[in-house]
Amino acid sequence: PVTTVAFNLAEQGNVNVSVYNIKGQKVSELTNDFYEAGQHQLIWNAEGKASGVYFVRMHTNGTTQNQKIILMK
Repeated sequence: PVTTVAFNLAEQGNVNVSVYNIKGQKVSELTNDFYEAGQHQLIWNAEGKASGVYFVRMHTNGTTQNQKIILMK
């Protein structure tokens, strides 16, 4: 159960990408680091996590984006 989270930054900045369960609890922090502008990829290894709905939240440069993902084992 591994997935790739890809994102593109228009400008450099600090990026925080975390995964939350349906209850809103943070289950993984994929990164909290400085990134240059451009395309980037992160890997989420969901081994040990239950099947279900999760949300990937990316916060950078004052903007927050959410994406729903479904983990099926």
